[in-house]
Amino acid sequence: TLASAQLAAKYRGHGVIGFDLAGAERGFPPTPYAAAIAAALDAGLGFTCHAGEADDGSRVLEAAALGATRIGHGVKIMEAANPVQQAEWLDSVRRLGLHFEVCPTSNVHTGTASSLASHPLRAMFEAGLSVSVSTDNRLMSGVTLSSELQAVHEQNGVAPSQLGRMMREAARVTFMPAAARDAAMQAMDAWPQC
Repeated sequence: TLASAQLAAKYRGHGVIGFDLAGAERGFPPTPYAAAIAAALDAGLGFTCHAGEADDGSRVLEAAALGATRIGHGVKIMEAANPVQQAEWLDSVRRLGLHFEVCPTSNVHTGTASSLASHPLRAMFEAGLSVSVSTDNRLMSGVTLSSELQAVHEQNGVAPSQLGRMMREAARVTFMPAAARDAAMQAMDAWPQC
């Protein structure tokens, strides 16, 4: 992993803008990869970490402590052991400004959520978390971003206006250079509001 981070750092400014720690999550917490993460961050790369999908929601906060600003999945952040811990977790991720890249169909396929209807996406949004909808693995899950957005609307009850806000949030927190990010936001602002 350190070699991957160093390679990513070498190509910063040449098409590489971020570093993502992903893969088997349970049994492989992010802390043992701290040196690789630090190498990526020291090079000025953004850092995304898959956490809180196959393992406990506390892994989200562990990833954030290592420098992650975007969390792949992270849905277990909504499954604290008790209401006090739940409030603390939510307060922490809001204060840190973490963004959650949520992939509902993939989460159903991995057994993280029992169905799209029971998926915590809407609850995360309503709790004031920064979330967006993504596909994770289009080939394996047989989805497109358009079909995922439609399914979340129809089966999870997320309103089109909420989906629009989520996708604008994804553009806002991208690792792209500021000029490209601003252009993406301006383009999205020109879209019809749902």
